[in-house]
Amino acid sequence: TRGRTALSRACQAGHVRAAKILIDNEADASHRDSQGLTCAQLAQRFEQRQVLRLLNPAELSDHSEQDRRLSGELHRLLSDAGFTEQRAECQQRLADWLKGVARVLTQDGRRMTGSYAEGWANSLVQVNGRTAADSDIDWTVLVAGQKFHLEGGCEKYKDSCRDATRLKVMEGHA
Repeated sequence: TRGRTALSRACQAGHVRAAKILIDNEADASHRDSQGLTCAQLAQRFEQRQVLRLLNPAELSDHSEQDRRLSGELHRLLSDAGFTEQRAECQQRLADWLKGVARVLTQDGRRMTGSYAEGWANSLVQVNGRTAADSDIDWTVLVAGQKFHLEGGCEKYKDSCRDATRLKVMEGHA
């Protein structure tokens, strides 16, 4: 675990909602992992600006005017394209419900990941606020002790891939 906490992992991965919940429940953002890194340093290293903003809003104040302008422009474009708060909330509720159903049906530790699980479920080809026909649902199944390597992704370290299950990547999915 490299001395990482749930909060430090959330900060590294950019999971703002999870980080906020953990902080609201008194998780220690000043904790240092085995490399001596705090949550803020991990977020900085992995360029997680939203997490950094959550941890220390004053640190990013030099970009605040540009961020406000860009945020306003993005909001206008998404609104013009049909995205609404009501649609977003409905889609998030549906995604949360679907994840719960999937847990009940599979009962094997699978976790839904990707755009659908986060409540987006829209094609990046069209921006109209509606679920696209080409949307899919991604699953992650973690198997203790199992190694997976993307086919063609281990040219430098072929020896470490010898006993791993090789996965082909097709259309962005392994």
